[in-house]
Amino acid sequence: MIVCLSILQALVGLTWAQGRPTVRGLIVDSNMTRAQALGKNQFPASTLARMEVVTVTYNGFDHRRHQGQIVVDRAVAKEVKHIFDEIEATGYPIGKVVPIVAYGWDDDVSIADNNTSGFNYRHVIGPGQNTHKLSHHSYGRAIDVNPKINPFVAADGSTSRPYVPGKPGVLTLDSPVTRIFLKRGWTWGGTWRTGHDYQHFEKMNERGVTGRATR
Repeated sequence: MIVCLSILQALVGLTWAQGRPTVRGLIVDSNMTRAQALGKNQFPASTLARMEVVTVTYNGFDHRRHQGQIVVDRAVAKEVKHIFDEIEATGYPIGKVVPIVAYGWDDDVSIADNNTSGFNYRHVIGPGQNTHKLSHHSYGRAIDVNPKINPFVAADGSTSRPYVPGKPGVLTLDSPVTRIFLKRGWTWGGTWRTGHDYQHFEKMNERGVTGRATR
């Protein structure tokens, strides 16, 4: 059995790095099936039916190439794949990209791990926000990038984590990543007047069903 496993690993280029599998040098952060990525939950079936798991590659802070996955509305799935391809080409580092089901659908836990994510059926969060309203993440129409180092800063300047422009992975209006999203019609939370959500990008659907900007 050990010999067979060794042969299989050699054939596919499978090794291990940082406790995670690598395939021909690509560190695999996430390789879930759709059923695994959506998990067991009580979310509306009509919403879940629209979700698609997109496999992406990116540069890690360890200067290695990684594979991850993000769940988004199927209408923007191909665009999101292209966006991550462009982001990778810039050399921008990303902590990891793992469906938030791996964190028990807990946004705070995902943020603490600096995990970039999309779909999460939840209400808006953050100081001064309308917390009774569903977030765009509930529709798979929002992506939070490197959330631990790109925090939400309330209108009064309060924040749970420091925002340090110039630090690797920290987004600004002039960042190539921000420009990549903006040129495709996405909105960046860093320009909101009611509070700056530097991690957050979103795109309304064609009918504007998801309404105004919500994190």
